[in-house]
Formats: sequence, C-alpha cells, structure tokens
Amino acid sequence: MKRLISCLFFILLMMACQKEMNSGVDSYDVDAIRNSNKVFNVEDSGLKFSYIPLEMSDSSLVGDIEKILLTKDYIIVRSNELIFLFDYTGKFIRRIGTQGDGPGQYKSIWDVSVDESEQRLFLVDYSISKVLEYDLKGRFLSDYSYNPFWWTFEAIDGSFLINPMNLFGNEAYKIKLTTYTGDSIAYFKNDILYKSQDNLLYPTVKCFQRYHDEIVFRQQFNDSIYTFIPHTKDLVIRYYFDFGDAHFPFELLESSENFRTQSVNYGFVEDITETDDYVFLHITYKGKSEKYILRKGSDGSFYKVEKDTGVLIKTADLYFWPKWYNNERLVNYFSASEILSKRDKITDDNLKEIASSMSDESNPVVVIATIDK
Repeated sequence: MKRLISCLFFILLMMACQKEMNSGVDSYDVDAIRNSNKVFNVEDSGLKFSYIPLEMSDSSLVGDIEKILLTKDYIIVRSNELIFLFDYTGKFIRRIGTQGDGPGQYKSIWDVSVDESEQRLFLVDYSISKVLEYDLKGRFLSDYSYNPFWWTFEAIDGSFLINPMNLFGNEAYKIKLTTYTGDSIAYFKNDILYKSQDNLLYPTVKCFQRYHDEIVFRQQFNDSIYTFIPHTKDLVIRYYFDFGDAHFPFELLESSENFRTQSVNYGFVEDITETDDYVFLHITYKGKSEKYILRKGSDGSFYKVEKDTGVLIKTADLYFWPKWYNNERLVNYFSASEILSKRDKITDDNLKEIASSMSDESNPVVVIATIDK
C-alpha cells in the first residue's frame, strides 16, 4: 500500500512539472535589429499620453517609485517601503499596511502584486520571510510563510507565480506556480546554472508582464522570452533573440569580477514590454544600453530609439519608456524636477497646467500611454 501511494505521489509530481513547448517561436537576429535604419517617431505611432499628478499630503509623500500597478479603480504606487493608493485623478485614497513588528505589519518590501479578480494586494517581506495579504480597503487579511529568495511574483487566480532568485547558480526552477501556502502546482526547469563564488546579484526591472489572459516572462540572461498560460499551466517560448557571437556565457555569473571585466563583450535582454501593437525591447549589447520598438503587423522589423532614455514626447520635451503595463496601458512617471526643468518648453495643455502648480518637492506625475486606434 505504501509503495502504491509513493508511486501515485511520483506520478502527480511529474504531472505538476508542466511541459515547456517551443513550437511557433518568433526568432529575431539581434545584429539585424541593431542594423535597422528605421527610427521610431512618436507622432506617427498612435501613442497618446495622459498625465496624472499624485496628490501630496502628510500621508502621501511619494519619493522614488519602485513599482506602479494599475487596477480598474486605483493607481497603486510602491515607494520608500510604503504602498499608496490613488484614484485616476491622482487623489490620494489610502495607504496599505504599516511598518512595524505587529500583526499585519511589515519591515521591508521586496515586491508587491495585485490579484484584481480577488481584490487582494500581496507584498513580500524578506526580513520575516512572509507574504502579507490585504484587501484594497487596506484591511490586513492573512500572511503566508515562504522559502526565500524570489525576484518577482504575480498573484493570479488564488495562486502565486514566482521567479526564484538564482542567488547561488543552482536554483532548480526558473518559475514556479504555488498555492498561497507554498504547495507546488507547476514548476519549470532552470537552465541558467553556474558555480557561484560571491553571490552576484544583477538588478532587474521586472520579470513578469500580464498580457490579456497570459503572463509574459523574462528570465535574466535568457535569450528566450516565455509565455505562461494560466489555464493550461504551460510555459511556451514566445520570442527568441539570437545574439550570435555576443551570446552571454553563464560562467560570467560565477564572480562579480568576471562579470565586471568580461560582460562588455556580450549582450542580453534587459527588459521587454508588449502591447497589441508594439514590442518595446531594451537590451544591453557589449556594455551599451540600447532600445528598440517592433511595430506588430508590419514587416517584423524593429525601429531604433535614438535616446537610451526612450522616445521623445515633443509636447512635453521629455522622454518616455514603459516600465510597467496593464490592459493596453503603458506606464512610467516623471519626477517634479524633470517636469520643472522643461516648464518653458511644454506645449501639452494638461501638463502645462500641472507644471504651473508644482514645486521641487511635489509628488511625481504618473504617465500613461495608450494606443489611439
């Protein structure tokens, strides 16, 4: 009987390790991307920009922004170990959670995610190895222990999709799907393996992007971009970027000295953001940060972005590049100092009015770009 139970457990475990499918992959030659003579022009792109100044009060002092999440009703901002909720006029609504040692309090935030279907917000606190759960009214609901370390995570349909931090070079899985309490639902083998000498950590903007009913996943230093399909729990290669002779060797991750001195000879994908119309690609190539935009439905070629800071919004005289995405909305922000430095050159009426009432101490302005179709 024990042997039968063990066999059943093994079968279930193998079923949980879902298949990774590779058919129908869009492959791109990075040399061809870099040799493109097309330049992206915002005026011809259909991109429309809206600006939302975040209300400032004693309870809503926003500093550098680490993450912005959009829901149907709220703009959620993570800044300086705090979580703020604003509405779409920029009015401050509330803060979620407080710092401290008591029940429902946290010490430091590593990442935050929202499961909008459940109206729940989750934040990871490494210092106590827990995920804390709140509703969007700010009420603490529960906490869950977990095994560190994660890079980022997404809360989806009552589960967590996790990108484990490959801190020692021997992490078994590139992503895992678990219940809130940590039980495995599905997991996928990690191919980026090396023998770490000093636990090199390379910063990352984001690993997951929700795209309609799918999750786009980028693993640091992996030339492939993946799609995770929640309803089938499959992982599919979405794009492959061929760096040729500049393909990044994982052995450089073994020591920070090797990475510092030799990574300038190679390339890798830094970030990717996708809409129905565009793919925004950020790569590092031989020590240089470069950005490109694929216009979907065209000839499949990429457009150059002339400035590493992004595309120029002429009516603001400021550069925009999407850091976050939600439901065909591309998101970033401008600091008060950025806007004030261009106050005399701004021709957008809304942004001009915002700038007229700003000071150097004002909260940032959230920028949302949509596609005019």
